[in-house]
Amino acid sequence: MSYGYSFEDLLALLHGHAPAKVDALARHRRRVEHGRLSVGLKIHCLGDGSQFSTLVEGLGGAQEILDVNYYKHSHASLCLVLPPVGSARSAILLLECIEHFIGSALFSNPEIQIQVCSPARDGCGARPYLDHSRVQKDFCNKIGT
Repeated sequence: MSYGYSFEDLLALLHGHAPAKVDALARHRRRVEHGRLSVGLKIHCLGDGSQFSTLVEGLGGAQEILDVNYYKHSHASLCLVLPPVGSARSAILLLECIEHFIGSALFSNPEIQIQVCSPARDGCGARPYLDHSRVQKDFCNKIGT
């Protein structure tokens, strides 16, 4: 996955809206849990995406942030690729920080699809996949399913 900004830039932008959560994320973002590698995230917005405009502009604009991704959902108005973090907990915390910043729910929102990938070994080498164990469980607990 490709993103055209640094994780530090993202944290600095989010800090004004959720300082305690951003500080916790900064401390724990690289902590790997359950022997897994990093957790990658993409946010696909099926609505008009206007709630993300300030975030996208703050990170460098659509041309730098959104136009580099050719693998967005075909019905999505935008696909925001986020920097990888070390665990599902950090991924959830990052998404909660973004929720505070944009003033709109990401979880349980029918206009938002969150793509979660966690690389692992499956006998054929390392490949990204939707983790069927701990990452999925942590996300399901967050969204209440």
